[in-house]
Amino acid sequence: TGNVLDNDRLGADRPALEHTVVGVRAGADTSTSAIGSLGLGIAGTYGTLILNANGQAEYTAYPNAVAPDGAHDVFTYTIRDADGDESTTTITINVTDCKLVARPDGDVTVYEKALDLNQDPQDLAPGTVVGSNPGATSETATGTLVGAVTGGSGAITYTLESSATGTYGQIQLNADGSYKYTLTSAPQIGNGNDGANIVSSETFIYKATDALGNSTTSTIVIKIVDDVPKAHADSTSVVEGGTVTGNVLDNDTFGADRPDLAQAVVGVRAGADTSTSAIGSLGIAIAGTYGTLILNANGQAEYKAHANAVTPDGAKDVFTYTIRDADGDESTTTLTINVTDSKLVACPDDDVKVYEKALDLTQDPQDLAPGTVVGSNPNSPGETATGSLVGAVTGGSGALTYALEGSATGAYGQIQLNADGSYKYTLTSRRRSATAMTVPISSAPRPLPTRPPTHWAIPPPAPS
Repeated sequence: TGNVLDNDRLGADRPALEHTVVGVRAGADTSTSAIGSLGLGIAGTYGTLILNANGQAEYTAYPNAVAPDGAHDVFTYTIRDADGDESTTTITINVTDCKLVARPDGDVTVYEKALDLNQDPQDLAPGTVVGSNPGATSETATGTLVGAVTGGSGAITYTLESSATGTYGQIQLNADGSYKYTLTSAPQIGNGNDGANIVSSETFIYKATDALGNSTTSTIVIKIVDDVPKAHADSTSVVEGGTVTGNVLDNDTFGADRPDLAQAVVGVRAGADTSTSAIGSLGIAIAGTYGTLILNANGQAEYKAHANAVTPDGAKDVFTYTIRDADGDESTTTLTINVTDSKLVACPDDDVKVYEKALDLTQDPQDLAPGTVVGSNPNSPGETATGSLVGAVTGGSGALTYALEGSATGAYGQIQLNADGSYKYTLTSRRRSATAMTVPISSAPRPLPTRPPTHWAIPPPAPS
């Protein structure tokens, strides 16, 4: 503001000062008088001028009107003295740049691993996925734009130019420049198996406005740190000859970048080397030392231990597998199968006696075969007897089945052994020595073992 008459000379015919100025217009043309437009806003290039008849002037520059080099607006006005003489001149307004500058702010970092489905007190919104450490609060962070803006006149106020809802989260910007950001989802734009690094960013546009209305814009950049999967070592036990099933993913953590669980496992191999990823061999039998493993992409595993695979001290098979999350990060760990001894033990069975005196040449209904000689009491049924192996065998898993190793025809008679362990023996000839039979015993549903066979003895016939 100012008064254009302060440096003008009115001479002897001095008019009433409140009517000295008779007109104003935009521009620098002083060849003709400016008449009228007093008290009105006259638009210039960079602002507006109001000039009154008493010479009082007010110029309001437009915000953000000029480049850093500055500019000027020119207006023409005319004064008149008491006897009608006039003089016309100019008002020049030099409009300078306010030098309001805003820089990008990238001081805030949030973490995918802290994502959860709850809107905690510090959060702007709940998450849509769960990270590997949902108890953490680092999905939300705060920052300030104070210091990011220089220049201008008076106090600076801040507003958001873009939507408060971004691609991966929400922001709240206050007029004093303080802001808060909450991550709500996980970017799926990783660079493969590259670990827990800054995988992405979220950008918002803000505007800084000074007290004169000058403004400038810049960005708030939120850095987002990737979450990574963690495969935890698995272990289980099985008895030799048995089968164990389970899912290796049950104790693994995928975090925010959760994949399609049907394709979460990418490979498996025998051995305990986790220094490199295991790729492939899913759905097929992988041979270990004591059994075979089949592992599918969905984590479902089945291990079949070989029968009679271990000594009583036990043993273990180790396999290595790798999981991968949705943006390509991997984790490799082991599956350990402890294979325990079945403790299947068979004792000799010698509870059965047969008698030579009962030998006859006829195959009676209870006999397995007729005798070849006649004893002193051929009408007696004592040449045939029955027994059971139940109780002679301990350990194993499940029901036991019994089978005869070798021929059912011995040197002096015949035997019939049933799967339930019951047996029958018929003496067919006479000789004073014991008869031994070999019987393998297995526990269902496993195949017959190849451990050293168990024998039981038929004592010599009782004297006639």
